[in-house]
Amino acid sequence: MKSRLIIVLCMTLLIAGAGEAWGPRTQLSIVSNALYVLSKEENIPLERLERNIRAGVMISNEVLLETYPSLESNPVEAIELEMRLLQRVKPDRVDAYFAYRLGMLGKMVAVATAPMRGVDPTFRNLYYADVESHIEGIALKSGTRQLVDPVIYFPPVLNEARIQNEAIIREYQNGRGFDGLPGLNLSNDASRSVRAVADSWFSILTRDTLPGNVSEAQLQQYVIDAYAFYIHRKNTDEIDIAAERLNTITPLTIDMRVKIGDLYYNAELFDRAMEQYKEVKAAAPERRDVMEKIAEYNMRRGQDALRTKNLETALEAFQTAVDANPLHPLAEKSRLETLSLIAARDARLAANQDALNRAKEFQTQAEQEGLSGNFAKAIAFLKQAENAFNEVTDEFPTEFQLRTRGLNDVRYRTQELKQNIMENAQALSGSGFETDVQELAKRPVADLEKNALLDLVRQNLSAELQNLQNRMQPALTFK
Repeated sequence: MKSRLIIVLCMTLLIAGAGEAWGPRTQLSIVSNALYVLSKEENIPLERLERNIRAGVMISNEVLLETYPSLESNPVEAIELEMRLLQRVKPDRVDAYFAYRLGMLGKMVAVATAPMRGVDPTFRNLYYADVESHIEGIALKSGTRQLVDPVIYFPPVLNEARIQNEAIIREYQNGRGFDGLPGLNLSNDASRSVRAVADSWFSILTRDTLPGNVSEAQLQQYVIDAYAFYIHRKNTDEIDIAAERLNTITPLTIDMRVKIGDLYYNAELFDRAMEQYKEVKAAAPERRDVMEKIAEYNMRRGQDALRTKNLETALEAFQTAVDANPLHPLAEKSRLETLSLIAARDARLAANQDALNRAKEFQTQAEQEGLSGNFAKAIAFLKQAENAFNEVTDEFPTEFQLRTRGLNDVRYRTQELKQNIMENAQALSGSGFETDVQELAKRPVADLEKNALLDLVRQNLSAELQNLQNRMQPALTFK
């Protein structure tokens, strides 16, 4: 018994519920059965939202008590406040977050209606540990649904849950433990909690109003918590649909926008965070905390843009940072440095474009000379075009693509002109002349002088004419 007690005490440090109640497996079983009751017996379609309801049940005890701080001292009041709130914000069609809150309410009710709350922790923890290991096999009873007014409904239910506490303690004291009265009563005790959860949900979902008012602070906190729920899921379409409804529950205040912006920011949905912060900036420019957040975000955005050489984006980001926080130690300096980088880049781009224009002009002149049969001059202009194209760097993709295309055109046209020279040379007499011209045409363009081919043609033509005259001289003399 002693060793079992030590094990159970260690285990129940994990399962002891808020308000010292059922363990997590038992709470989940109770709420799941309540969901089944409403879905099957009352035809209220909650099964499609079971995952969200179960998520609400499985929140930590710390979160539960943070949301409902009065749960331990006054559980009926805590349940009443939550039921009023859920009735006030109930959507036409139950959405994911509303289902999550139903799950949280179910956990609250399960906690409040559990036996053994507030008794000696030794026997309480033994009992809850035994329930955890037996709950799955228990047959539960749902009963007939009742509309719940919490201040009337819950006090007798809580009294009924406590009525057997002393008898349960005695069973553990005398060694019978869960095999005695606790085990025999578990079906009734768990069924009571199931009915209480089902009745509470039934009242919220089918009743138009609940007694009492809901404070503006409660509505605002509900909206913020709902935003946190949806933003954590990072489904932007779902967020937008939810936001459209949430914003009708209560107007967004400046503080609410800041909190929502922070939720977006922490979820790395930065554009949405900036939208909220800009709304705050427009309405409350004195909010230095928000101005600093805008500035810091845009400083990081600008630095990231610089690393990828996206200078316009960087400039816009740094300008936004300056506008948000003119006293930022680096924003204005970064803006001016980026302006300088843009000016230098634009100068390099202009130089590349000027080189392309000059290359095009040389190509045009080459074509004109080629059409006139001045092939050597055409080749010389093409060489100048090639040199101009080679001045273009690979920094700017469009210009570099034009450079590559232009060089290919120049080289192809140069070969065409060389071929024209060779074909014209074959029309002249003298094998020596033809050989010289062919050899010259095969040389790299870099070796050609401006009028080299023309000079060679003139020289060889003059030599051929002289040879012809010498061969004809004897005949002329004989006559």
